[in-house]
Amino acid sequence: SYGFNPLANYRIVLKPAEISPTATQRFELWHKSGLLGEFTTRLLGEKNISNVAAVIALLHQLGHQPALVQGLGVGT
Repeated sequence: SYGFNPLANYRIVLKPAEISPTATQRFELWHKSGLLGEFTTRLLGEKNISNVAAVIALLHQLGHQPALVQGLGVGT
């Protein structure tokens, strides 16, 4: 499972959004008790963040490391 629920296997923790002409949203993604990383996207809103987290979780399940996902421009 993934989402904002504290019991989710992949848990999203939102960070304050950066309000500027190039607004971004930062979030942490935790897998069980370990931090996978902090990611940044220009997609704002919980639904969009949830979709980004789903892609990262899928890639993690397929064996890709978070650093690779960040290198694709999905996160920083």
